[in-house]
Amino acid sequence: MTYNILVAEPSNDLWTLISSGLRKHRPDAEILRVKDGEQAVRALFLQGLLTEAPETPDLIVLSADLPLLPVNTVIDRLRQHPRTLGVPVILVWPDGGSDDLDDEDDDAQQWLDRLSDVVVITGTHKLDKEVANAVIQLQTNP
Repeated sequence: MTYNILVAEPSNDLWTLISSGLRKHRPDAEILRVKDGEQAVRALFLQGLLTEAPETPDLIVLSADLPLLPVNTVIDRLRQHPRTLGVPVILVWPDGGSDDLDDEDDDAQQWLDRLSDVVVITGTHKLDKEVANAVIQLQTNP
């Protein structure tokens, strides 16, 4: 059985670090990279030409800096659909702040506080190791 990971990250530099961290503990995983929130939602929910429903990933990694469709919208849609409700999510927050969300700062902080089922990584120092540790955390605490 293949382990599938969806990564939504617009930055090539951060993508390199994230994929390195994922490969440390999931070298056999198939990783699909998209570069914005709209592509992430399409990959998760739109039917393909040859399939009735898209494959549900085993893990989703999202950047807080997603263009086109903000990360809070992507996560809210994930948590509203029964097929993706239980999929583990890692949120990579490069600056560790709430400026990248599309709501006011207080609303963004309240939204972030509700993410009890999402592993949040702040900053980019040793991002590959942080991602690898998050994968381990999610595997031991499903």
